[in-house]
Amino acid sequence: MIVSNKVDIFKNTYTLKIIFTIGSILLIKNIKADMSIIFHFYDPQNQQECNLNCNKEEKMQFSNFIKQRYNCYEHEECIECTRYIIKDPSELILNLDDNKSNEKKIYICTDVCKYEDFLYFLKILNGIHDFKENLQVDDFILLIHILDMFKFKKDKKFKQLIRIILLSIIYNCQKNYNKGDLTKKNYISSSLFNCILYEFQRVSGEHIKNLIVENFDENFCSGKTYVSIKSEFLIKLSKYIKYNKEFKHNFKNIFKWIKPLRVAFDSINSTSDLSMLLPLIYFIPGEELCFKSWKNAVQLQYMLENFGFEKIKTLFFIDCNFLSFYESYFETFTSLKFIYLFNCQLLNTIISENNYKLVQDIVSIVYNEVENLMSISKSAEKNINEPFESKLLNGEEFESSMKIFSIPHADYFRKFQIFFANTMPIYFPFVKFELSVLNPQKIRNIAIVLKRFCLSDLNFEGHCVNKNLKSLEIQASCITDELLYSVLLLSNLKKIILLYSKIILKNHETNYRTHILLQELVISRCNFENQERIFKFINSFPNLKSLQITCNKGMDLFRHVFNYNMIKLVHIEKFIFEQERECISEFSNFTGKNSIIELNISYGSKAGFLYSLFSNNKLQNVQKLQINKFTIGARDKNSMVKCVKIRDIIMSNCRFTDISFSELFKIDNEYAIEKILLMDMILSKRDIIFISKLKHLRRLTLNYINISLDLIDLSHLVFRIHSKINMVMLFDSEPSSLEYHFDEFFSQ
Repeated sequence: MIVSNKVDIFKNTYTLKIIFTIGSILLIKNIKADMSIIFHFYDPQNQQECNLNCNKEEKMQFSNFIKQRYNCYEHEECIECTRYIIKDPSELILNLDDNKSNEKKIYICTDVCKYEDFLYFLKILNGIHDFKENLQVDDFILLIHILDMFKFKKDKKFKQLIRIILLSIIYNCQKNYNKGDLTKKNYISSSLFNCILYEFQRVSGEHIKNLIVENFDENFCSGKTYVSIKSEFLIKLSKYIKYNKEFKHNFKNIFKWIKPLRVAFDSINSTSDLSMLLPLIYFIPGEELCFKSWKNAVQLQYMLENFGFEKIKTLFFIDCNFLSFYESYFETFTSLKFIYLFNCQLLNTIISENNYKLVQDIVSIVYNEVENLMSISKSAEKNINEPFESKLLNGEEFESSMKIFSIPHADYFRKFQIFFANTMPIYFPFVKFELSVLNPQKIRNIAIVLKRFCLSDLNFEGHCVNKNLKSLEIQASCITDELLYSVLLLSNLKKIILLYSKIILKNHETNYRTHILLQELVISRCNFENQERIFKFINSFPNLKSLQITCNKGMDLFRHVFNYNMIKLVHIEKFIFEQERECISEFSNFTGKNSIIELNISYGSKAGFLYSLFSNNKLQNVQKLQINKFTIGARDKNSMVKCVKIRDIIMSNCRFTDISFSELFKIDNEYAIEKILLMDMILSKRDIIFISKLKHLRRLTLNYINISLDLIDLSHLVFRIHSKINMVMLFDSEPSSLEYHFDEFFSQ
């Protein structure tokens, strides 16, 4: 009986193992099936008849991995759909932006991309490393269109494909080519256009979103990426087009047919010839255009009147000058709907009395609040020989800030909407404040600087100031716990600066309220009483992004703070710290936060401290590093091996002993370093080899102040670099400096 039970148990166990194995195999197969990518190519007319998720287009679900502007929609039941299945995502070569969906079904309208064109695209992908000998212009446009249609990650593989396609079309454009049926320009996303432009001439775009959002309401900006055409690039491009026929031919053949959706034009040199503007024709966007810092009003007017801007819907002007500003000024903008102006002005205009009155009314709202505040300041009567005096505001106090009000009011424009914003600085003996005025009667942002006062309570009675005060700076004043507590009641503050002040804190803790919006805090050149209590105040800002604590006198501010880990900031991205005394080992516990992107430390240290900063995978996300007064020795070897994301490095007043700069890194790793500045450091042969392998390096600056420079030895080392780098040396005296500019050769 016992034996029988054992046999039954064995049989049952063995059966369970078989079932488990079969189940595991089926599960693995199902998991692999879930990884498949299924492309559905549908005719829009067939799908409109039935089987759509919803009858109304606005309620349809957009297809995953296809940009919404291409209007490709999901459907439940296919009607004459053509399917293409990729079982393993790696077979696609390029990586899709993952939306965390296990099921990857992609629905493509044949009006957007035909099935045959998609197969051609896959064929090109499979030969991503191969040169395309017969690639024609219409093939090039098709490939760019499909790359723009999908939400691909802009990673190394994507950029490699762009590079191969560009090289192929440049080569084939030297021969006769068939233009096909190209009858219109292909407008592509600015992010893709940036990749193309970057590979063609190593120029990348930048965001203007922050500037627009900070000064206008959020719905005033698309929040998309802009291609930034800077003046330096434009001048270089003009010379290439003028003097290099081959470059001109290749450039036109590519950028004649593809256009970005959003572009920002930076002003070129105001003395430049108007012919320098002509290459901008190739970058006229399809939706949004931003002019930045165009001070030459003649150039700006020439562009607006002579270039074709018929596709543009939204127009931004940031810090620009105009000769005139009327609706007829924008006749070439046939699709224009919105114009936004920030800190713009008319030249040679006379301010009317009505405008004086308008500005006076706006400024008085804030001025009256500040006047009431300063009149009760203790220091205004007791500690300062010049008491605060109220005065009647007049136009002369802010005439330089009134130019924007000379632009015609929005009511004068009928074909499109126009919005104004201007920052107005107002100065008085003990007070400075800036107003961001919107449209142009509404106050949106206020920045106030208070000097030489002593208050226990910072209470603005008016709703306007409390709501719109975004930046507060206090200088040369007496600051107490009570004052800091009242500052936290200003719930919309984003920036606080404390300078040249005496900060007196009580022995007992103050229960500060939490302030969730503050982004930036600066405490510099202050004297403290009970300095450790300040960190209770700092910890009141859980979402703080930037912290600067520099040159504070009196005591070793951080001696106990780091011992007990008193700073609790988990979202800090920028940390600037300067301390006169020698640092302590616990300092690295705070700076080791992976959230830090920019780190600037001026702090006396012993050898091995740099290694402690970066050990145990700390600071792996740092992109900008500046260190001063460090002693760097053999114990710091390999300290920055894993800092592959770092872009800018500045080392000043640092003493290297028994170690070279390159020994901080691993010579075979690929780093993102673009700029290096080293002070009083002679590069070794190993350093030169390491620097020559930095693929992204664009500038190396060597400043020599306390070292006599041996040019012969340095030149001998520099010119032995075996890399495709164009090096330009600039020699200055007092102090001596060498600056190397790294630019790849594009015309060879």
